[in-house]
Amino acid sequence: MTYLQLFSAGYLIAPEVHVRPYDGRNAIVAQDLYADLEYAVGGPVYVAVSGVRYQLKPEHGVPADTLALPEDQFPFPHEEGDVMLVEKEGAVGGRFA
Repeated sequence: MTYLQLFSAGYLIAPEVHVRPYDGRNAIVAQDLYADLEYAVGGPVYVAVSGVRYQLKPEHGVPADTLALPEDQFPFPHEEGDVMLVEKEGAVGGRFA
């Protein structure tokens, strides 16, 4: 199970998940990580990185505890090592309420 901490009323923080660029178009995570997040917050799973909101997609071949974001988002607004926030079910999307 992925370690999650309370960040705000609307988000959990996943401090052990590493943000990395890749040459695809979607925000992707390993299927096991997606299942953990879906269990914790319901589906579909939305995350925020550097204030940008993404809907996650599960993929085979993504390293464990890694969030892969399209490389055209690097170095701005993202940098390797950014923190991933997981939107809680019922949260007001895109707000850190």
